Amino acid sequence: MREHGGNLPHDPIIAGLRVATQFETKRADDRAIPLGASRFGGRPDLPDSMPWPEWNGFKASHEPFGHDYAPTPLAFLAQLNLAEVPDSTGLLPEAGWLCFFYDGQQQPPGFDPRSVGAAQVSYFAGEASALVRRDLPQQLNADGRFELSSLTSELAPTLPRWADQLGIDPPEADHDTYWNLSEEIIAGAQPHHRVFGWPKQIQGDMTSECHLVTNGIYCGDARGDPTGAKQFHGSADDWMLPPCFLLS
Repeated sequence: MREHGGNLPHDPIIAGLRVATQFETKRADDRAIPLGASRFGGRPDLPDSMPWPEWNGFKASHEPFGHDYAPTPLAFLAQLNLAEVPDSTGLLPEAGWLCFFYDGQQQPPGFDPRSVGAAQVSYFAGEASALVRRDLPQQLNADGRFELSSLTSELAPTLPRWADQLGIDPPEADHDTYWNLSEEIIAGAQPHHRVFGWPKQIQGDMTSECHLVTNGIYCGDARGDPTGAKQFHGSADDWMLPPCFLLS
């Protein structure tokens, strides 16, 4: 870090590092991935008795620029075999499977509290012998089907996207130095698929938006003023990065 940090203050940057579980993806054939193995896209391994996750959608016609969302089965994003995933936080179960689903066809952005259910996580703690590789619902179009990739994981350091999140206000000339340090040198090659660590916020203060929306506040326009989060139990700082997979 000292080699690439230029004139940036080293101590607060080093103190601000957070360990994440970083995932690497590699295109794979469905027949080459064992039952229960971690993967991105393709078909999930689920208990045969588990219903496919669906979302009821909602009608937003009363909003000036509202958008109606139709009921739909959710797209399968990823599956993690937790016995294969290193976890420096101790927050994940030591075994079992997490499966992630999202409405990849209509892609609600999550600013509206009524979007609850458009993204779902399923956890299964049984035996691998109870899993079945499930076919995707026929209703899913190309946006609801993601190409299969195998996943491998390792622990890796992360930094926030902006220096001021560490209480650092570098001179303008050092902004690019910090950006390169946090986005390329520390985080490694993109895309950054990971669990925990610093989130890669792409739309301002997304932790405050999460805090507001889960407390019933619409965040699609100025009504989602992040200062409103102060009235709710807990804090926007309580939010951390769950498993994150960049769909691009």
